Amino acid sequence: THIAARWNLLYSALRDMIPIKQYAAGHEGEIEWCSTAEAWRDIMELEAVLVISKVLTTTAQFEKPFTGAWPNIAKAQVQSKLFAETIDVFDPLKAYHGEVLPRLARKVEELGEVGKEALRRAQLEFQRRYCGNETEI
Repeated sequence: THIAARWNLLYSALRDMIPIKQYAAGHEGEIEWCSTAEAWRDIMELEAVLVISKVLTTTAQFEKPFTGAWPNIAKAQVQSKLFAETIDVFDPLKAYHGEVLPRLARKVEELGEVGKEALRRAQLEFQRRYCGNETEI
């Protein structure tokens, strides 16, 4: 899906954060998007929001009658994560210690503008799809 493709792109960038930073340092002006700490923070926060909704996008693609109650469980899990006080963001200090990206809890009020907007839009889309909210962005 389009969402999974975007998530995989961000995931790959985060996995390669150190080599990308090293390359950018040696080639000033060639790679603009990774030159600041704020840009990396935005990428980490956006990826954190996308990874929450990833469960539902996969479920929507493969939802069949035999999946039974799984879609409702997935919706409950996503809802609890979207509206929690913290969000699990990639931990760049432990990036290369295993296959799974290490994460640390960050308070929602500490997110940057991009992270807050991405989370707000994800919450609204969840409410529109599953709770009958008809609010527009």
